[in-house]
Amino acid sequence: MNYYNGSEIALVFWYTNIIKLTQVRLMTQDYKLKYYALLKEYHKLEIELNETKKILETYAGEEVETTQAAPVNSQSASDLVSLFAMLFQGRSDVYAKMYYNKNTNKNEYATQCSNEWEEGICDKKKPKEQRKYKCKTCPNRSYKQLTPTIIESHLRGQDSQFKEVVIGIYPILSDETCYFLAVDFDKENWQKDVAAFRKTCSDKGIPVYIERSRSGNGAHAWFFFTEKIPIKLARKLGNLLLTETMNVHYQLNFKSYDRLFPNQDNIPKGGLGNLIALPLQGQAVHKGNSVFIDEEFNMIQNQWNLLATVEKLSLTQIQKLMFTLRCLSGCIING
Repeated sequence: MNYYNGSEIALVFWYTNIIKLTQVRLMTQDYKLKYYALLKEYHKLEIELNETKKILETYAGEEVETTQAAPVNSQSASDLVSLFAMLFQGRSDVYAKMYYNKNTNKNEYATQCSNEWEEGICDKKKPKEQRKYKCKTCPNRSYKQLTPTIIESHLRGQDSQFKEVVIGIYPILSDETCYFLAVDFDKENWQKDVAAFRKTCSDKGIPVYIERSRSGNGAHAWFFFTEKIPIKLARKLGNLLLTETMNVHYQLNFKSYDRLFPNQDNIPKGGLGNLIALPLQGQAVHKGNSVFIDEEFNMIQNQWNLLATVEKLSLTQIQKLMFTLRCLSGCIING
């Protein structure tokens, strides 16, 4: 028979307790891993829930009357993004995103490049005195495409990291045509000028859609086309409508008028032309801005129903309108 003294017994108990403690720690560690995995999944679902709420808030609208075709608020987010992209159609192979410039203390836009800040590729990684190229002349530039995901983040007002997103598009297509025209008003008395411009369009039977700007201190007057229109022709239409408005409303100085989009008659050499910020930017919408407004400058309650029923101008209609406007303005019609 083996006998153990007190020290040996204590040692056995000590080893036994160590083994049990190790087992408990292993079990605890296993539970911790499961806990953290569940916590990670919870946070992931929470983010998705918040994003879904943002989408629903952005797309919220009143019930559509049964007499209206295509009830918009029964459509999915992807359908709404497709509708939006079809109307505000510029170049799809490139886009710009707004950012805050600390040096100028202003919000500016940067054309999005896949190689931006890439070591050994992007010159912006180098000190200013060592840079060889600007972005528009850089041989390594690789534009990012405008995707439905990017458009949706603009409509939500933020990306998956909860960073604000404001997207700008380039209206001039590579063949120097465009799918829309926008007239920009953004200075003092813009409401009077916009009201007069809207009346001119209404009197001529021309469908125009007024969007209050993101700042709330200006507006864009949008015209949409059924097909690609030469940018020179689109800009002439805009200039003729402005001229007719000024002739009729001579008491207004129209200082609020800023520019047309597209802003050039041709694609600038090595450039893209001026960009225009897309409407319905999620965060601005919650403030009542970046939305389409009625004759009283109130936000139209169901923005998506409006977009789904937009009237577009065809090339033939534009040519007839320009003929009429030129005659009214006393201009000589060339060809």
